[in-house]
Amino acid sequence: MKIIITGQPGRVVEKDNLVITAMRNTAAPILPKDLPAVGAVSTLYMVYITRKQWQRVNESLKNPTDMLIVEGYPFFDSQLKVMSVFASRTTTKLLEAGKRFSQPAEAEMEMN
Repeated sequence: MKIIITGQPGRVVEKDNLVITAMRNTAAPILPKDLPAVGAVSTLYMVYITRKQWQRVNESLKNPTDMLIVEGYPFFDSQLKVMSVFASRTTTKLLEAGKRFSQPAEAEMEMN
């Protein structure tokens, strides 16, 4: 199973080659009309990211309008009683937008 979460990271704890942060979902999801409504829920996710991945997104996240995007493997941490995610890929909204913006220019240069 894979999960993708987006949002603002909470307090960041760096330990050896690991970065740990928390992200909280507080908004009601927009779901297809045939699914039952769930209303606003508050779910805390502990997110575990390698330092190498974190270094790629850390600078971008200093922009308060940017949002962290984490793709990874979820599990319920029964000891902490929270959902946790081991990140397999991290990026940010602004970094992804920058990639999309530069791709058409690169393709045009290859054609010339």
